Amino acid sequence: MIGYPGFSLLFANGSVIQHPATRDGAPYRVAQLKPGQRAQFIVRTVDGSIAGTGCSTSWKTAQVQVYPPNQTHSIRQPSTIAACDMTVSPVSVI
Repeated sequence: MIGYPGFSLLFANGSVIQHPATRDGAPYRVAQLKPGQRAQFIVRTVDGSIAGTGCSTSWKTAQVQVYPPNQTHSIRQPSTIAACDMTVSPVSVI
């Protein structure tokens, strides 16, 4: 893999909360996985309860959606994360 994943939080109806995570601008390189290895990326967010962030503490996350780099099919998992104004790092090997 190489590059950034797509990352979004979804409402119960499947629509994206606020907007997908933006790229943090960090340089990336090929993350070549061998059998049994895992990859990771980091998502950063702001505290939605802070006034002026444009976030809402009423947003209820039902799923997290991830698109691996250069892929068009997402992976969805149940989630209750409370987050907004997210940034995502490139994928790297653990």
